[in-house]
Amino acid sequence: MIAKKIPARKQTSSIARLARYVVNAKGGVDPRSWSRTADYVLDGAGTNGRGEKVGGVRVTNCGTDDPAAATLLIEATQAANTRSKADRTYHLVFSFPPGEQPPLTHLHEIEDELCRVIGFADHQRISAVHIDTDHLHVHVAINKVHPTGLQNKEPYFDMPTLMEACERLEIQYGLQRTNHGTEQKQNAKPIQLEPEQRPDERDTRFRRYLRESNNLQIAPPPAAETLHGLRNLSGCRLARTPERASVLLPDNARSGLQQRGKKHPAGLRWQRAGDRTDARPSGRVIGAAAATVESQTGIETLATYVAGQVAPSMRAATSWQQLHSTLAEHGLEIKPRGAGLVIGDGTIPLWVRASQCGRDFAMKPLQDRLGPFEAPSDQQKRRADPEQTSYTPRPVQRHPATAPLFAQYQREQQARLAARKEGMARLRQKNKTYQGQVRSWGTRQLALVKMFAKGLERKLLALTIRGRAKAAQVRRQDRINEQRQRLRAATATTCWSDWLANQAEKGNADALAVLRSRAKREPQQGDHLTAKNPEQAAAVILGVMHPTARRDGTMVYRTADGGMVIDRTKSVQAQKATAGAALAALSLAADKFVGQALIVEGTEAFRKEVAQQAARHHIKVRFSDPAMEQMRQAASKSAEPIKTSPVLVTEKADPEQNAVGNWIASRNAARVKISSIDYHRLWTDNDAGSVTYQGRRRLDDGSEVLLLKRGDEMLVKPANTRVVA
Repeated sequence: MIAKKIPARKQTSSIARLARYVVNAKGGVDPRSWSRTADYVLDGAGTNGRGEKVGGVRVTNCGTDDPAAATLLIEATQAANTRSKADRTYHLVFSFPPGEQPPLTHLHEIEDELCRVIGFADHQRISAVHIDTDHLHVHVAINKVHPTGLQNKEPYFDMPTLMEACERLEIQYGLQRTNHGTEQKQNAKPIQLEPEQRPDERDTRFRRYLRESNNLQIAPPPAAETLHGLRNLSGCRLARTPERASVLLPDNARSGLQQRGKKHPAGLRWQRAGDRTDARPSGRVIGAAAATVESQTGIETLATYVAGQVAPSMRAATSWQQLHSTLAEHGLEIKPRGAGLVIGDGTIPLWVRASQCGRDFAMKPLQDRLGPFEAPSDQQKRRADPEQTSYTPRPVQRHPATAPLFAQYQREQQARLAARKEGMARLRQKNKTYQGQVRSWGTRQLALVKMFAKGLERKLLALTIRGRAKAAQVRRQDRINEQRQRLRAATATTCWSDWLANQAEKGNADALAVLRSRAKREPQQGDHLTAKNPEQAAAVILGVMHPTARRDGTMVYRTADGGMVIDRTKSVQAQKATAGAALAALSLAADKFVGQALIVEGTEAFRKEVAQQAARHHIKVRFSDPAMEQMRQAASKSAEPIKTSPVLVTEKADPEQNAVGNWIASRNAARVKISSIDYHRLWTDNDAGSVTYQGRRRLDDGSEVLLLKRGDEMLVKPANTRVVA
């Protein structure tokens, strides 16, 4: 389990925006505009456009169970503190490893303990469980302003406190252990290195450190970057140079090592070792900011383009003018900004820090190599040749279907932008025409008043006319603003990754293949199906189940019996193993790994269910496990063919649904609140056989149904009065 604080993007965050995201409410920033708030409190079945499902909404220390009312109360409490200028909202998130799903009661107890250890036990908060990813995680929006004292509390050193609490809670609730590093920090004291420390002054721990750090030798400093004044030697081997100075050798991390004294050794590290980086198959390494942007949008950033296409020529430059010339060949330029350098295209404009393209492109390394910065001469400025190579946004996916899909994406985005521009111009013209009509009407009315009224009566009539004209203009402006908001929503543009995900949800297999074309690591755990050669898997979409696509190409399927299946590039995982989930996972795996024997891993109950579903529905598959294959063949001989499976169809609201369908949907919705209710579905001809009679029900339209139970399902069979009797 991992718990951490999510820093606010702005200096002062909004509790309303955070609470709206946490509970996934529909509406604006004002909590009074949120819809379906009561439904979230009761069943927690809200799902937004990205497939994020929120469950188990909880409100603490607010005197209400309604998140909207609690948000208004928190806003009033925060407004009562007029002295503090710091942020008044704390965003806490704690998550669990894939496949681990503690019960809701344990989640509430863990939330209470984590809030207690950082001093927020009595503070108001709103929390909700998010199950949109493989990692079950809980978001907690905490009001830092105390409800009675009204002081804005800031929990300092909260990260170590949260990690220690997580370690205790993992032991208390039997959760999977995570290395938080607390034991090492508590037991190990830092090794103190004095500038002139004699051998007899070295303690046992330092001697053990020297033994473990082998290959210590007197050598010149390695070719790496220098960190001047480094106080915390976060873990490399030490050696002595010919100048009798201590240096750090790379590739041997040690913790708890500190340097004291006036003379600090030159700290050395491997190039780019201090950055969170994204290593590409081509060998390029980009910064964390560029990697984050590319993972979200799917478009190659300017930093990646420079690091891959321009950086080799930049490193070969021997002068500033040659560097300017190299960048000009790619339509770029470099110039100082603040204390560093930026690279970009001033005509777009688009700029990126030079250090993001490579650590050796920062101001100091370039000045050490090329001398003081020199502005480009007139000959070295950006050329106007239209055929020269320049940065153009392009997808990071390298797939044969990328080019046509990206062209379609650009056409649709341009069409949306053109429609928005045309619509805005039309609204401006309509507003201008109406405002002119109002002014013309006011002028005519004032002229009539001047002709037929005098004195005080004229003044009162003139004020009335001006007031009516102003009110008409305000009403018109409100309508125009509403139309603008609808136009922006109708013509909203999406990033490349979101567009691909939307296309995949519509059944476009090429879009799904493009999303999955980027090599990445996939978790192989829990109940899942795969094959011996998963690289040959096909991109399969079951459109009848209304899947939800993610930016990484993962497809999420939810079955009507509460199951959840995650379809990845090389495997199909049943995250919530039910009968419907087993059937859906088996159907996906059969289409993904055509001609290959399926490898089924997980619990024995899941493996048995998969084998039985394959026999019951006569799915053409074979299993690599001989025992499962024998079970499937034995069950196939006695099983009757089933044409359809109602548990695979995701239920959606239908206003024209009959009374039987409405009653079944209401009972299944109540299962979230009342666990004793069985899953209900309509009786089909394939259900003939032995059942247990459970009673009858009279519906709103006067019709009656029979309730027949088989296993964990309640079969609803419509019948007339004579059959019921």
